[in-house]
This record gives sequence, C-alpha cells and structure tokens, in this order.
Amino acid sequence: MSFSVRKAIFLGLIALVAVAGVSRAQEASDNSPSQRVSVMTDKLDRMRRGLQSAISVLRTENQSDPKKKDDEKNVGTPLGRLVALQKDVSRVSSDVASLRGKLDKGEKYDRTELDSLEASVNELQTRVDSAQTDT
Repeated sequence: MSFSVRKAIFLGLIALVAVAGVSRAQEASDNSPSQRVSVMTDKLDRMRRGLQSAISVLRTENQSDPKKKDDEKNVGTPLGRLVALQKDVSRVSSDVASLRGKLDKGEKYDRTELDSLEASVNELQTRVDSAQTDT
C-alpha cells in the first residue's frame, strides 16, 4: 500500500510541476517590452501579408463577375470582411509602431498600453484566422 501512496504523491508532484510550467509559459510579461513589441510587430506583419494574399486572390476571382464588383465595400462578403480586417491590422500596427517609437527614444509609456495592445493583437489574430478559414 505504501508503494501506491508514493506513486500517487510522485505523480501528483509531476502534475503540479507540469501545470506550473504551462501557466508560467503563458505569462507574456517575462520578456522585455521591446521584445514584446517585436513579437507583436511580427504577428501583425504576418497577418497583413496573409490578408493581402487572400484579398488579391478574391479580387482576381471577382473580376470576371460584374455582380461582385462592389464586394470590397460590403462587409457581409468575404472580400469585404478581409478588407475590413486589413484596416484593423493597419490601425493596430500603427499603434504598435507608435509604442515602439516611445521605447526606442526612451520616453515614458504606460504598461497597460503594452498589455492592451498585446490583447488587441491576440484578438485580431483570432479574427483573421477565422476569416481566412471561412474564405
């Protein structure tokens, strides 16, 4: 019986260490602010390139159909949705670039701004992935 108790304690400790490692890996604040901004910039750049590629493909497909000429302006269409997402990516990218400028110049910045931008980038990544999967 003591063997199974030892085994249970050992497995419990392993599970505890694994859970602690996962929660530690999810913390974004381990990196320096400039590293965090760099990661956000890379993510936004990848999103922008992916959206641009999908938009160009849909535009090419829509050229032959005169009914779909105004799809880009209608957010209810796949092309319109991708164009709107591209604008959102550009807006957030501009905000990240502004924060990068503050960091590079050594100016004061609000840490909550960095956290909110990270949340915006992650939320935007989810929306972009969903839109690209749907189209």
